[in-house]
Amino acid sequence: MTDAAGEPPKEEGSWPQIPQHPNEKLAQKLAQDWAWAKEAATTYNEEGSTRLRKMVVSGREMVTSVMSVRTSVQSAVEGGMSLAEPPESVRKYKDSLFDLRRKYPWAIVGGVTLLAMVPGLVLRQATRMEKARLVLRNAFVGGGAAAVLLYPEFVLAAAKKVEAQAAKRREA
Repeated sequence: MTDAAGEPPKEEGSWPQIPQHPNEKLAQKLAQDWAWAKEAATTYNEEGSTRLRKMVVSGREMVTSVMSVRTSVQSAVEGGMSLAEPPESVRKYKDSLFDLRRKYPWAIVGGVTLLAMVPGLVLRQATRMEKARLVLRNAFVGGGAAAVLLYPEFVLAAAKKVEAQAAKRREA
């Protein structure tokens, strides 16, 4: 039989057993109690489907799909650029239109201004004062936009004059 309550029975001809330290018993008990955690961790890591791995894989797939879409759009745009060039019949009129623009800037700006004034002149339900306001506003905006967009040299010349006047007023 056993001498102490926790010791296993002694066999004949064996070495005498050294009693286990209480910490060793506690360590064995903890290892047995937490064996499920070790098994879960090993199966979790062996499956290769950790949460981080799933996030990285899905992120990589998303970036790859976005890059492939970007590449296809870029190739489509580059392919369409050759179609954006005007045909030869239009290209020969281009130089004459630019010459017309350079020779008669007042006519183009005046034409755009007149076209901008048409809605105010055609309006029927408005009073004379409202029509006048609309015509002046559209003339200023339409003519000004045409002058600025088509002929920036007008704006640069005007800017020099305005700057000179502003400098005179600052000095005075």
